[in-house]
Amino acid sequence: MPVWEFPLYHRSTDGALVNQQFHALTGGEVVIRPTPEQWDKKLRMFGEYVSQREVLQHFLAETEVFRPLAKYDYSAPPHPGVLNYEAWQWGITGGELAAAFSEHLHHQATPAESAR
Repeated sequence: MPVWEFPLYHRSTDGALVNQQFHALTGGEVVIRPTPEQWDKKLRMFGEYVSQREVLQHFLAETEVFRPLAKYDYSAPPHPGVLNYEAWQWGITGGELAAAFSEHLHHQATPAESAR
């Protein structure tokens, strides 16, 4: 099944918050520019989520960008800079998260192995 991704937010390598832009482009990005009617509808839909108003105000770009899921190396952090969950002090580093992903992926059985 095809999987698509879209950028919400990330930190640049210098630690600045970046919204609605991919950290790195693959060339497979699809850009959608809504009509004025679609833009108005998007704003009205955002307005329905009262509890999320503060968060959604950062996602008002007049374009939307999507792409087929890029090939990521989950065994390493996405870049050497500060990551969001580090900046937000969630108690885990990019290296620790990458190690947990690697451990999990290492222990995942393929369907053929599960059938044995």
